[in-house]
Amino acid sequence: MISTFLITAFLFPLMIAGLLATADLFIHNIEKNIANKFFQSMVIVLILFTHQYFILTFSHNLVGFICYLYSLSMIASVTFTKKIGPFLIILSSLIEVLYYNNNSAIELPNIWMIPLFGTCIALLVKCLIRLNIFTKPYIFALIYYPTIILSVLLSNYIITKEPLTPEIYLMILMGSTLIYFFSMFSYKKTRMEEKQWIEREKRSKFDELTGLFNYASFTEDLLKLNEQKENVSVVMIDLDHFKNVNDTLGHIAGNVLLKEFSNLTRQLLKEKTTIPFTFYRFGGEEFCLIFYSNSTEEIKNLMDEVRETVKNYDFDLPNYQIGMMTFSSGIETSSSCEFNLMYALDNADKALYQAKRNGRNQIIVFDSRRKKLI
Repeated sequence: MISTFLITAFLFPLMIAGLLATADLFIHNIEKNIANKFFQSMVIVLILFTHQYFILTFSHNLVGFICYLYSLSMIASVTFTKKIGPFLIILSSLIEVLYYNNNSAIELPNIWMIPLFGTCIALLVKCLIRLNIFTKPYIFALIYYPTIILSVLLSNYIITKEPLTPEIYLMILMGSTLIYFFSMFSYKKTRMEEKQWIEREKRSKFDELTGLFNYASFTEDLLKLNEQKENVSVVMIDLDHFKNVNDTLGHIAGNVLLKEFSNLTRQLLKEKTTIPFTFYRFGGEEFCLIFYSNSTEEIKNLMDEVRETVKNYDFDLPNYQIGMMTFSSGIETSSSCEFNLMYALDNADKALYQAKRNGRNQIIVFDSRRKKLI
């Protein structure tokens, strides 16, 4: 009895919890990496079918009765497979019928009760999910434990017809609790680590002050675009006399102004063009835009509109005067540089500094074919 107790209450539940954790990881990766929804669903069902069949055969062969068959599907219904959780409950009952039909030497006239049971539980779970209360621990417990116990009773009534002792009920309750807590701990731990990773990734890609992509992101994107020979336009931006703005308004106000400029420019571009773009902050008062188009005339007109709006915008800062914030900009296309973005970036930079030498607050396009600024 000791060995059966250890297997049923501890070893087997830990194995099932481990299966649930691996299923979570597999399914999470499948959902991220397989775009086709039908194929995605087929792979998920195959994984869960394999897990369920293992649970069924292992428990029946080792401890003599079916237990924990619905634990995986019930816990999955409140964690990683919420959408298909109720379907998985029905699938579990159908797997049980399949197993009995293939392995039982006697006729089972009441076997239809198993899918009926699974369907009733699935409908109840579906309703509770729709009401958004199934995730509450006490509601889940009120459905989870009776389902596990009733499934054992039902299987025993149809197949073995042997008495279930209080020790068996105790083992099943202990094992079900172990499966639940271990699985939920694993699920929450995995999601927390994923969230932390996403936050770290976000911090590594975005400028903390403005929320724009940072220079590291620009370098990474530039290499990709250069490799793919993308047809883009590079727009270099530098705020005019920003040191004077900092000296006049203070560095804190200067930081606020950088953030406001970024937000205003991004908003204006979204409103005024359908050309896809990516906005970067290099550092300090230097910015860069990548437009996924080689229409320099359209982009120059667009940037002139933005420049004029920024110049006449009344930023909400103490002592700010309209006209204090202006910028100069240089533009170059990758197609003009044989799709070498390093050259395009260098030419855009040359055009930017020419704009500054010309008196600032203007946009200049570099014409690579004539090797001159226009």
